[in-house]
Amino acid sequence: MPLDDLPQPIKDEIFRFVNNQEYEPAPNTYSLTDLLYCLRRSYFKKMNPKPIASLKQAFNLYRGQIFDNLWTKLFKRNQVRCTHRLRSVPITISGKYDFLDEHGILTDLKMPRTLFYVGDQPSEEYAKQIRFYAFCNALDKAQILYIDGGDCKKILVEVGDCTELLKEIEEKATLLYWAIQRGKPPQQKGPEWLCNECQYQNECTNEE
Repeated sequence: MPLDDLPQPIKDEIFRFVNNQEYEPAPNTYSLTDLLYCLRRSYFKKMNPKPIASLKQAFNLYRGQIFDNLWTKLFKRNQVRCTHRLRSVPITISGKYDFLDEHGILTDLKMPRTLFYVGDQPSEEYAKQIRFYAFCNALDKAQILYIDGGDCKKILVEVGDCTELLKEIEEKATLLYWAIQRGKPPQQKGPEWLCNECQYQNECTNEE
C-alpha cells in the first residue's frame, strides 16, 4: 500500500511530528549533516527554511525518530551532543550520536527501508559522521546499527586519524559561512540523487 493511502489523521501526525521538533540550532551553528551532503541545499535551507512537504521524506524521518525516542533512552549516555568550534570563522559545528552501548562503543542507529542495499561498509557520509562524533568525545570505537522491519546489521567503523576529516568539514563550514554572508550560494553541489526530492530545486536552478 502506498503511503498516500494512509488515513489523513496519520499523515497529518507524521508531518506535525517531523516539522515541529523542539530542538532549535544555536546561533552561528551548523549541523554536521549540513556539511556532509549538499552545501547549496544547506545554504537555501539557512536562507529560507521550509517545512518538509514530501510524505516519503517525512515518513523516513518519522520512523527513525520514533525508534530513537524508544531505544536510546535505554542507555545511560544517549543523544550526546558533539560540538567543534572553528577558529577561522565564528561557527560551531554540531551533531549528536544516539548512545554508548554496554561495552562503551559509540553507536548510531540508521533505519533504512530495507537492508538489501546495505553493504559491508557504511556510506562515506555515515562513516564521516560517526568518526566526527568519536573524535569530539575522544573515543576510538564506533559502530552503526542498521535496522529495517525484520533484521539488523552492525558495521564497525574505524575511527583512525581524523585530521583530514576535520580539515574537510571546516573547509565546508567556512564556504557555507561566507556564502551566507555574501548572499550567494556555494558552487559545490552534493550527489545527484539528493536533487530528486530536494525542496530547493527551483531556487538552486535559478541561481546557477
